[in-house]
Order: sequence, then C-alpha cells, then structure tokens
Amino acid sequence: MLHEIVLETLAEIARIFFYGLFYAIGWPFMKLLTLGSYPRKNGWRDHKRDGLWTAMLGTVIVIVTVMAVCGQF
Repeated sequence: MLHEIVLETLAEIARIFFYGLFYAIGWPFMKLLTLGSYPRKNGWRDHKRDGLWTAMLGTVIVIVTVMAVCGQF
C-alpha cells in the first residue's frame, strides 16, 4: 500500500518535471518547426499529443546540447 503511494508520488513528480522543464525548452523550437501551428494552447495541461511531442523535442535538444558541450561530436 505504502509503496504504491510512493511510486505514484514519484511518477507525478517526474511528470511535472518532464513537462515543466522540457516542454518549456521545446516550445520555441516546435513553434519554429511548425511555423506556429503547434503546440496548441494549453497542450501540456490537457495531456494531448502535441504537448508530449513538444516535451520530447525539448528532451532531444537538451541531450544534443549536453553532448555538444562535452565534445561528443
């Protein structure tokens, strides 16, 4: 019982961190790539696909940036 509550709490914290950080990073790039069409308004709050794609783009941008800073390219 307790471990389920802990796991649900950790999953919620991870979701907030994922969407809060990576969505914010991916948002301007997604707007640029789609010429302003996506993400739609409140996409991350409504848990729609475009919010997920925007957060994933932000994740990729962070990973590539860290790799470039570390000299991996």
